[in-house]
Amino acid sequence: MGYVAVGAVVIGANWVLFIWGVNNGHVVEVSLGYFINPLVTILLGVLVMGERLRPLQWAALAVALVAVVQLTLDYGALPWLALALAASFGTYGLMKKKAAIGAVEGLALETALLVPLAGVTWSSCTRARVGRSGRTGGRTRCCWRGPGWSPSCRCCCSAARRRGCRWRRWGCSSTSRRACSSSSGSWCSTSR
Repeated sequence: MGYVAVGAVVIGANWVLFIWGVNNGHVVEVSLGYFINPLVTILLGVLVMGERLRPLQWAALAVALVAVVQLTLDYGALPWLALALAASFGTYGLMKKKAAIGAVEGLALETALLVPLAGVTWSSCTRARVGRSGRTGGRTRCCWRGPGWSPSCRCCCSAARRRGCRWRRWGCSSTSRRACSSSSGSWCSTSR
């Protein structure tokens, strides 16, 4: 229960930071945070879970770290939001890995822990008319609530996969997926 509660708190903080960053024009920093996250995952695997990296994996980690340092220097300031997002999501993954509970059960417990806080936040935003939540019809309210299922399903499937996977492998596969999608995105944007 303790790991799940900590996981719920850090994933809630992660979403608040993400939404705040996007709404306040920090999209590049938010993106950098999710690019840094696999490196945090690998380091947590080595430092907390006691896993060992082979020399080639250390070399790949060093290359990714150099890329992150270069992106940070290009950004021009300490990316505190990116670091907070990476740390919170990495901690969430570690808590999910350590929790002795199934993926669906863990997600249900996290949701039960966070729903009261989300309800208070949503009702205070509605009363203060933050955004447009106080003046919308049923269709818009459905659009607000509907997308919550997508990350929930992803988190559930992700937690199920992590249970049978070495922690360092999880970080490495996340890094390679992001690098491939990042390079293909760059290719698509320059090929016009």
